[in-house]
Parts: sequence; structure tokens; C-alpha cells
Amino acid sequence: MIAEQLADQNEVSAHPAAEMGNEYIDMFWEDGDGIRLHEQDHVILVECAQSAKKPRPHAAVYPPGRILHVFPDHSDSPPRVYYYTLGTVASTDIVYQDVVEALASVGSGPPVGYRTRYDYARRVDALLNLWPDLYPSDQSSTL
Repeated sequence: MIAEQLADQNEVSAHPAAEMGNEYIDMFWEDGDGIRLHEQDHVILVECAQSAKKPRPHAAVYPPGRILHVFPDHSDSPPRVYYYTLGTVASTDIVYQDVVEALASVGSGPPVGYRTRYDYARRVDALLNLWPDLYPSDQSSTL
């Protein structure tokens, strides 16, 4: 229901479309009752089992998305926070090892834990450059 409402408000699909560049509503969650991310934050999602300490080298990595809505659900057990994002379909398939290599290319180590923030332009640009069809190198850090 929330995804469909956000899709209507943003005039995008509620599900990923096959065409590169199309925007859509995506959702991820975290167990716990604390909201750690906020609307308008940008995230790059890495597919990872909750029980895993870190992603596998070939785990899927999704293009950057902007958080549109945060929904804390205290009725779940355990409590859970749902994040709805505006994602974009890319033509490039990226895996976690690509992220590690991109960060190494600018002298940065791999992400520590599953929740790592990057505020330095060179690190952000290194990540955005993984999707050249979405973020041409002349405008990478303009998220």
C-alpha cells in the first residue's frame, strides 16, 4: 500500500521496470526500533543475509536510491523499520567486490559492517562511477 502511494506521488512504477533509467519504488528494512536513516538520505543497497557479518564478494549491489519514506513498525516482533526508496534501473550489474575495488582505487578500505557512511567526495564519486550510465563522471558527486 505505501509503495503504491509513493509511486503515484512520484509518478514512477511501484516495481522495477526492465528499461534502463526508469525509476521505481523499492523497500528494505532493519530489525530494531531505532530509525538510523532518514528521508532524503541516499543509500546503496547490498544484498546480504541478516545473519551474515559481511556480504559475499558476488552479492548484488543496487544503484543509489533516495529514501522517500520511513515507517517504524513496532507491532512486528522484533520491531522493524521499513525504508522506501526511489531507485533507478541501471544497465550495469554490480557486485560487492566491485564496491571494494572502487573504494581501494581511491585509497579507502572496504566498508566496515553493513552500515558505512561515505561523506568524502572521492569515495562517493568512486561508488557512483560504478554506474556510468546513471552518473556520468562529470557530474558524479551531485547527488
